[in-house]
Amino acid sequence: GTTLEFVNTPVEPRLTVAKTASAESLEAGETVDFTITVTNAGEGPLSDITLTDLFEGGAGELVFEDLPAGVIRNEDGSFAIAVLAPGESVEIKSAYTALEEDEGKTLTNSAEAESSGGASGGAKVSVEVEDGGRYVPPSDKPGHDTPAENAVPPMLNGEDHFAYVIGYDDGTVRPEGQITRAEVATIIFRLLDPEVRDENLTAENVFEDVGEGDWYNTAVSTLVKLGIISGRSGTSFDPDAPITRAEFATLFARFDESGTEPAGGFSDLSGHWARESVGRAAALGWIDGYEDGSFRPDNRITRAEAMTMVNRVLNRNPAEEEDLLPDMRVWSDNQPGSWYYFAVQEATNSHEYTRPDSHEDWTKLTEDPDWDRYQ
Repeated sequence: GTTLEFVNTPVEPRLTVAKTASAESLEAGETVDFTITVTNAGEGPLSDITLTDLFEGGAGELVFEDLPAGVIRNEDGSFAIAVLAPGESVEIKSAYTALEEDEGKTLTNSAEAESSGGASGGAKVSVEVEDGGRYVPPSDKPGHDTPAENAVPPMLNGEDHFAYVIGYDDGTVRPEGQITRAEVATIIFRLLDPEVRDENLTAENVFEDVGEGDWYNTAVSTLVKLGIISGRSGTSFDPDAPITRAEFATLFARFDESGTEPAGGFSDLSGHWARESVGRAAALGWIDGYEDGSFRPDNRITRAEAMTMVNRVLNRNPAEEEDLLPDMRVWSDNQPGSWYYFAVQEATNSHEYTRPDSHEDWTKLTEDPDWDRYQ
């Protein structure tokens, strides 16, 4: 008879890692997007993959998007990928907004992955931060460009100083991070005059990417009904997209009923779709530009810049440590001396206050509203 002999040929595990950046260089205030792609390039499954992502050269924080299914972030900052079938890939996306302190430096982002079977791979990408004009932070003088007697737009709640920004579970508030369209809609929804909010409250919209179960659905739906916010198209809102400085200024300019004439002066707004709205917000003292005379309308606005503008619109303006209270919420990444310190504290603490002069004085910390009831 014939004897058949079977030989087991081991399948060699193979793991590849690719790292890309959306730009080769950028200026302070601009954002670069990073993407890590981990691929099982072998013929057998890979499991228990550990991915480390090292970011060097930047003074700020790398912000990660929501992770794909099957990927979790460990306490040490690494990522765990449960399993990858042959040919399967996962993408992990992050973004970094360059700071003034980064000018003239090189940002380096490197990633390495290893599976339990010994397969490994790595990749690195570098981005240059150019020297350039610096953002002009708000003056720390009380009432800078926005005296307390300025009227708050009537559709907004300037009387109650509730916390409208929620920090992260790790004790940070990420002032230099980006802010998404869904987050901005939620903030504005919380800042509406209560009667305006209740009279226009709705959870119905035409967007395919804003569903009934989404935490931002009611906020987006209500603001669309009010004509404050709109979609990227007739059926798409793009809730997870970062919002730009021009878009943010335009949203609040839509609340203004003062008839204020737009201010000129920014060097990069000629012909821009948001020129009039940005000019009006500047004339009202709500926004600042950069030292080189530009506004950089298409840069993504940082969370600190957004909170600063909101506080100016609402005349929420503590100016000294004595204006605050010792038992307030504090954040590890918002330290006294930062240009945005008071703006962030104002945005994240509910309180009662008096206004003895051109700035406010906190008198009592209060409970946050139950915003979850709208989600």
